[in-house]
Amino acid sequence: MDLDATVRAAKQALHKISPKIAPYEIRSLDTMVLDSTWRVRYSMLLLIALSGVALVMAAFNAVRGRWDVWGAGVGEPQ
Repeated sequence: MDLDATVRAAKQALHKISPKIAPYEIRSLDTMVLDSTWRVRYSMLLLIALSGVALVMAAFNAVRGRWDVWGAGVGEPQ
């Protein structure tokens, strides 16, 4: 469906109801959803990136045999 045709039809319908109504910033539902959910998407992207870094660091420590992350002496290789 053409967005311009939809906007024109909406403006004509509003003008038929009341000529004094001046529609502005007519947006599609997809645009409104993307605008309202950007914070959640950004937070999830940041969470995924940081958990990926944590996984890489854990794998690096596992390969090198260094499990003593906090100096507690737990899990030292023998």
